[in-house]
Amino acid sequence: MKRVLAAFPHTNAKAALGELYALSDKEPEARRLAQKLQRNSRKEYVAPWLAAIYAALGDKDSAFRLLENALNERSSWILDLKVDPRFASARMGAFKTCCAA
Repeated sequence: MKRVLAAFPHTNAKAALGELYALSDKEPEARRLAQKLQRNSRKEYVAPWLAAIYAALGDKDSAFRLLENALNERSSWILDLKVDPRFASARMGAFKTCCAA
């Protein structure tokens, strides 16, 4: 992934590395990369990709906040949210919250 990032230094490649860190139990590295992306948000669009890192870390509140930002910004990326496997646990959590009787 680091070689991909060197060849393609785009936000979504950086976020993919952050997700990989999170899923590999390298939480400090994932959080450092997420913070770096957050700082870059003043210069480039990061909301959905940053949300993916937080989802992988299990930080659903941050992930939902960023996804809500993407929705409010009318990001075309949000159309894939329903089927994106990176957010499966978040979808179940949202279902349990909204639909529990």
